[in-house]
Amino acid sequence: TAEVDLSLVVRPRLQVEWINMVRGSHESFGGAPDDIKADFYIALEAVKQDGYLLQHVSEDLRDNPDLVLAAVRADSMKMHFGPGTLERERASPLQLASVKLRSDPAFVRKVLCLQGHGLAWVAEDLQADRDLVKIAMKQDVRNLQYASLDLRADKDLVM
Repeated sequence: TAEVDLSLVVRPRLQVEWINMVRGSHESFGGAPDDIKADFYIALEAVKQDGYLLQHVSEDLRDNPDLVLAAVRADSMKMHFGPGTLERERASPLQLASVKLRSDPAFVRKVLCLQGHGLAWVAEDLQADRDLVKIAMKQDVRNLQYASLDLRADKDLVM
């Protein structure tokens, strides 16, 4: 017989109500009280529905890499498979992330692998990182416009 690991998560009633409300109508998150917007699990459910709800998340949570990556993943899925593709073509939930995350090379690499156009929103020194720019350009060559001047002039990179 196989062993099964089972975990039970007990959540406060209010948290469960908000998670269910966000699942039913993710737009409701925008009008939620600040303490709800600061709850990781409720915010996670919201950004999984629409990455741009990251704009309503508390400042502290915008520094959470798991939450921001969930927002980027949700946005990437919408861009490829959902309505609004053209209007959001150059935007990214990454622009709503903390400066700390937008300056973290390892985090930025993960984002660019999911959503190449995020290069526009990363720290300036990372726009000069040849490897990160190559990743972004592999997604979309138009990302060259967000690279540093030196990299834009680099014939080896452009070719």
